[in-house]
Amino acid sequence: MGSLPSTDDDFCSLLSKLTIQEKITLLSGQDFSTIAGVSRLNIPPIRVADSTSGIRPSGIEANLTTASFPNTTCYGSTWDSKLMFRVGTHLAKQARMKGAQVVLGPTINIHRDPRAGRNFECFSEDPLLSGELAAALVNGVQSLGVGSCPKHFVCNDSETLRRYYNVQESVDGRALREVYLAAWQQLLRSSNPEGIMTA
Repeated sequence: MGSLPSTDDDFCSLLSKLTIQEKITLLSGQDFSTIAGVSRLNIPPIRVADSTSGIRPSGIEANLTTASFPNTTCYGSTWDSKLMFRVGTHLAKQARMKGAQVVLGPTINIHRDPRAGRNFECFSEDPLLSGELAAALVNGVQSLGVGSCPKHFVCNDSETLRRYYNVQESVDGRALREVYLAAWQQLLRSSNPEGIMTA
């Protein structure tokens, strides 16, 4: 497949050539780990890999093993942006080895309840620390030409039976600004991720 357009005008031109069905296909994906391409227009498929505790792609290159990294909360306790950049480069190398172009992560939900089922995926209860470490990891991943897609924007803290109980968080406007969005603001000030996964 050919290379993708590089300017906004080129993308608009390409977008106008897509049929409705092709646009739907691009939005819905091919399977759990692949965003479908459109061969007619030389748009390649994109393979993604989850990055919780290392690269864990579902169904791609299953015979290739990758390293298991510590959970993200352990990284939060280091306060070490340089380490996170290095971790990002290692995740990028392993994603490439698995044939993935995008790493799904890091997760920057905020620790607000010790029972939350995704706490192990997240850095900290501190939005500044979470945003800074996430940005360093994103920059490390993308320094090797692999995209990064931080998750889950925003307030992904209400979970139904994720750990045998329900967790619901009430978030007022002040907490949204000062805690939840602050981590994302810090991330986006210090990095330029290829995508963002919604909650």
